[in-house]
Amino acid sequence: MRTFRRYSSDIPIEIIDDESRLRPSGPLHDVSYGGLACGSDIAFESGALVKVRISQLSTPFEADGVVIWCEPKGDGFEVGIQFREGREAFAARMVAQVCQIEDYKKKVLETEGRELTGDEAATEWIAKNAHKKEVQERSFIRHPSDIPIEIAKLEKDKLADTKLSNFSVEGACIVSSTPVEVGQYVSIRLPGMNDQPDHTAEGIVMWCSQKEGQYEVGVKFRESDEAYYSDLLRQISQIENFREEVQQLEGRELSGEDAVREYMAYIARNKN
Repeated sequence: MRTFRRYSSDIPIEIIDDESRLRPSGPLHDVSYGGLACGSDIAFESGALVKVRISQLSTPFEADGVVIWCEPKGDGFEVGIQFREGREAFAARMVAQVCQIEDYKKKVLETEGRELTGDEAATEWIAKNAHKKEVQERSFIRHPSDIPIEIAKLEKDKLADTKLSNFSVEGACIVSSTPVEVGQYVSIRLPGMNDQPDHTAEGIVMWCSQKEGQYEVGVKFRESDEAYYSDLLRQISQIENFREEVQQLEGRELSGEDAVREYMAYIARNKN
């Protein structure tokens, strides 16, 4: 089961080997917070240490990684690379820009009839959007989820009937049965999984709006420990991936609460 969701893209990428040589490589195939797959004109041995570089972004991405697999594909090879541990938060910004570029590419095709390459789409998107405030402020992808959580005003009782709406490394949107005042500091708790302690984060309410008889609450985390929130995002992603697999393989649609319970039981069964 994959730890993070993968996003398709054909943006150009460079691979540099452990002797600092730029190796012939093709475009990206897909990318996640934990790694990527890309084309290559040459084969790489599993376990080889490499550096990957994506220059066609408003902030160029570069990270160390290790080759996990390499398979023949067409006239070349497809290479799977895992980023060095602890780089998920840094990679999250790169993935967000890759997805924005891919969305731009689709929009151009639908509205203008132009079919752009990844290179062309990246160049145009950067020229048109990289300077915009909203692009700079939202650095991370928001991941939909309705996993139950607990939210409490600091020094007060927890709020009833709360669950996630979406989550990123920098904040969360929460659905609540009661409103929360903007500027209020809150504490969010997600029960630990895989014998891990509970995840607790403090944040500040940035906005609160009523929707269909409930309230959506936008929370920005106070702490800047992105590695910690990446670990939390990893656990939420694992649950959502498990949920999708159940839907695909068994045809069952699980609620967030059911997905958490079944995922934890699945992990317990396969622990040894």
